[in-house]
Amino acid sequence: MDGRNWSYDITSNDFTELATENLPTATPESNGVMSKEDKAKLDGISETINKDVDDKIAEVKETIDNYTVNGYKISTNPSLDRNDIGLGNVTNDAQIKRSEMGVPKGVATLGEDGKVPESQLPDSVLGNVKYQRSLGCS
Repeated sequence: MDGRNWSYDITSNDFTELATENLPTATPESNGVMSKEDKAKLDGISETINKDVDDKIAEVKETIDNYTVNGYKISTNPSLDRNDIGLGNVTNDAQIKRSEMGVPKGVATLGEDGKVPESQLPDSVLGNVKYQRSLGCS
């Protein structure tokens, strides 16, 4: 160099044009922006990474393909209904708790004859009305 300081005003478009059009591209056989040896190394790394990624994707697909729900492969994105997950007897109707059935202040049940058992009927229905005091009526 002749000792002079050079400065240039470059826009990003100018830089892109210089980098893509005027700089030689390296190949494994010839030098370019980088040495041919570095280009060969970089290509080797890229191939290894691509193979590793492809192998992992295949491994994940195989793992997912082995998962099933009631015999349906998850990989097929099955449409399951309540029977498939053990809820076939459940309805959307309001349910009465078993602990509230056939007990005082709960819900009466039905016997085999389809009627409320006498044991669950109040005394007043069965004619066993108890008077707690007598009224003096004259």
